[in-house]
Amino acid sequence: MTRGKTARNRLRRTDTWVARDGVLRNMKAPLYVDVGYGAEPSTTIETLHRLQGLTTDLRVIGVEIARERVEAAAVDSIPGSLEFRLGGFDLPLERDEQAHVIRAMNVLRQYDEHEHAPAVARMARCLADGGMLLEGTSTPTGRLLTANVYRRRGTDVVHEGLMLAPNLAREWRPLELRSVLPKNLIHHCESGSPLEAFFERWHDAYAEACRSGLAPRTAFVRAGRALGSAVDRSPSTLRRGFLFLHLPV
Repeated sequence: MTRGKTARNRLRRTDTWVARDGVLRNMKAPLYVDVGYGAEPSTTIETLHRLQGLTTDLRVIGVEIARERVEAAAVDSIPGSLEFRLGGFDLPLERDEQAHVIRAMNVLRQYDEHEHAPAVARMARCLADGGMLLEGTSTPTGRLLTANVYRRRGTDVVHEGLMLAPNLAREWRPLELRSVLPKNLIHHCESGSPLEAFFERWHDAYAEACRSGLAPRTAFVRAGRALGSAVDRSPSTLRRGFLFLHLPV
């Protein structure tokens, strides 16, 4: 994990996703683990502040493989709420600790594709039942963001789908998100592939909605609803600016 400096608010969309999911509300003493927070712990600190309102006893642990980053972040620790630990995909949790949310953004993109599944499996071993793992990529400012969504169901960890989240306050086009797909998908979006066909359908649907003069968020919702059962068409998802794609498309 060698992620560099992270723009503030870069991962805000992941916090919105966790909040709408409700996973932290359903857990006692929830634990959130941010894997590979980078040269500065800003995203980890922001997550604590954004999600504290969901539960009074939230704990957030930032994990980095570089000792100097962990030591530098220690000044921002908050006893009982925020701490930083040295570690990698084998998360440095205590025997009695299980994570309710694990976030690993802009980490696995640096690895080869064949390393993706084993790394996800290693992190997922630390998930509590019902817990969520978000693994994906974003642009440097967070304008475009995508993430695999995994969930522990008893002894199994299932892939629930792909979350696609552009910043609707800025100009964007659906085809742009292909460049920030997670490592396990980015090389499978070649011409003629089902994934590429999906992005082309989404692009056309969004362009048509925009030509109708709709506001960006309304155009996003209309385009999403036009994609059929491949996506989650619920208003609570689309109106928040998320397209949740069920794989395989």
